[in-house]
Amino acid sequence: MSQKTIDSKNLTIEKIFEDFYIIPNYQREYIWKEKQVLELLNDVYSEFPASSNIESDEYFLGSIVICPSSDDTDNVYQVIDGQQRLTTSYIFFCAIKNYITKLPEHQKFDAIKKLIFSEYTNAQGQDQSRYRINPQYPDSKNILEEFAKDEINIEGIENQKNNKTESTINLIPAYQTIEDFIKDKFKDNEIQIKRFYAHFIKKVKLVRVETTDINHALRVFETINNRGVGLDSMDLLKNLLFKQVEKEDFSKISNSWKEIKNELDSVKEKPMDFLRYFILTQYDVERDNVQTKEYQWLLENKTTCKYEEKPFEFVEELLKAAKAYKLLVERKNPADNSDNPHLANIKYLSPNLKQHLYMLLAARDLPMETFTQLCLHIENFIFIYSFPNNSISELEKIFINWGQEIRKIVKSKDKEEQLSNLKVFIDNNLGARKENLKKSFEKKFNEASQLDFNSRGTNKKPTSNANKKTKYILAKIYQYVQLIAYRDNDEYKNFTTFTQSSIEIEHILPQDLNSEPVRTFDKPDEIESYIYKLGNLALIEQPLNASIQNSSFKVKKGAYQQSNLLLTQCISKKPTIGSNTAINRAVEDLISFHEWNSQAIDKRQEMLTALALKIWYEEVSFGKNDG
Repeated sequence: MSQKTIDSKNLTIEKIFEDFYIIPNYQREYIWKEKQVLELLNDVYSEFPASSNIESDEYFLGSIVICPSSDDTDNVYQVIDGQQRLTTSYIFFCAIKNYITKLPEHQKFDAIKKLIFSEYTNAQGQDQSRYRINPQYPDSKNILEEFAKDEINIEGIENQKNNKTESTINLIPAYQTIEDFIKDKFKDNEIQIKRFYAHFIKKVKLVRVETTDINHALRVFETINNRGVGLDSMDLLKNLLFKQVEKEDFSKISNSWKEIKNELDSVKEKPMDFLRYFILTQYDVERDNVQTKEYQWLLENKTTCKYEEKPFEFVEELLKAAKAYKLLVERKNPADNSDNPHLANIKYLSPNLKQHLYMLLAARDLPMETFTQLCLHIENFIFIYSFPNNSISELEKIFINWGQEIRKIVKSKDKEEQLSNLKVFIDNNLGARKENLKKSFEKKFNEASQLDFNSRGTNKKPTSNANKKTKYILAKIYQYVQLIAYRDNDEYKNFTTFTQSSIEIEHILPQDLNSEPVRTFDKPDEIESYIYKLGNLALIEQPLNASIQNSSFKVKKGAYQQSNLLLTQCISKKPTIGSNTAINRAVEDLISFHEWNSQAIDKRQEMLTALALKIWYEEVSFGKNDG
């Protein structure tokens, strides 16, 4: 066995670019944004002396890890780590060259081209260019070659970007950022621009770590990053997987990895977050053993994860989980990409809530109908637990544990056994916890006000989020009543029928403190609390709401009777159709009112509380699309 050696050299950028660098297609693409490019330029500029008589300090740019190219061509290396710095330096040379070329009466400036490409004569006697940076992933190579041309057309390059990979999206802005930086700092001062260029290539240094082969380079890369110099757990995991396969299989891992990244990027999710969710739902592990140390856990549990033994199967499972995770973030069903109304409803309760995904990611392979029912139970549990405005951050550990239990249930091949075990799980966990909260929930709901849904410290008027949560609560109650009366009505099965903008929240006792109904209210000292009580709120169609505004209850009753919403109609008068019809049964326990005072509001709130207990505790489902 040949000895594995490491050759580490501290080199100037000028020396670095005497050689050629291939960036393999399994590497992560060019991801630097304006922020990173400007940080590099500003750091280098901060060491740039104002006068040529002053000797400048050196600037350390970091390290790169390389190994010889696969064909062992002299001076050609594969880049394992450091392509962001190398590619940005290359773009810097192109931007400087092109900027000076555009200056009127500029001086000859050909030496810089040697850092961009070298020219040689091929077997047919034709002049050819070999570029110092040669990325292997789609489109990027062409863009970098375009940058190197004397006549560059940025708009033309942008129009060629048919395949918008991450690199192609970032390369052109990087070029433009460098060009703008030169213009801002030096204007048309050719001498100063060339001085800055010379400072960059002669005073900026990189440590180039060269290893004997690619597997050795991957191990060096991992060591460097484990010591705090580099990337996150997902990048290190990718590197770890490359170490498990032969070089000719790198593309398989690389293609799957790009799919994983694309899935997460499409919903703007951090790969690190996804990796944590994957580990905590895929394996029996405590959160505190994984949080912020995901990669270390994977290293220490290779037997459990089997990525050494079966790397392709591991990546395939990771990809399947990423696809499901993306759909769950989009509030869709993993089984068929369809919208999941219960996941959509959770956004009304807490727009940024994600803890429930621990359970749902573990449940991703459940049959569609079973998965939907689980989502209904989770939605209702979250609502009850958080009502009216409680934090649910402490539920994370519970959801993780429940997710691990669900994973074991899902593993059963017997669907009847699976369904039976899931029902037991729901009863013993979500159901039991809900039951413990029932008396407290009933009391809170019977006293609830819109203002209770405000963030703490804001209690004068309902905020936007408070209004959304209020509308969610009313919509759930209104939908429940409508579907008792019109069970097969697809429109009413759709929860958005009740949350759309054309359905508005009506304050029966008006919000305007100068209105006649407010001035004559029987409890003037408590007027503001009564205005925002749930018992004083109704849903109504926008045209009807606009017609009544701050009118008296007598006038409003006429508008309520014109509403298609039974719960609003019944404020004025119950509809009666035939004998023992669905509509009669729907309105049987609803209450109508002759006058509107504090007693009426309290009585209506008691009625809504009774309906709430049926909805959030009996968990009636009328069909797959209902909310």
